[in-house]
Amino acid sequence: RGFMLPGLTDWTGRWWISAIVQAAVFSAHHVSLTGSVSLFVLGLAWSILYRQSGSLFVPSLVHVLWNSRVFISSWLGL
Repeated sequence: RGFMLPGLTDWTGRWWISAIVQAAVFSAHHVSLTGSVSLFVLGLAWSILYRQSGSLFVPSLVHVLWNSRVFISSWLGL
């Protein structure tokens, strides 16, 4: 995200195109056909967080919190 969004934005001239492409790559990277739409939406939301905050720390923190929730839920059998 830290490299792809700025690079694609420079190349395309439109940040929203970069966000869509980055979200698609994020979704495809997780190789989950059943979760592809939700992962795309998460990738898009985190791209918007990155753009709005101007910091990679914000979407990284949200990603860590999200993964922690998934891990703890799985560990507890929820």
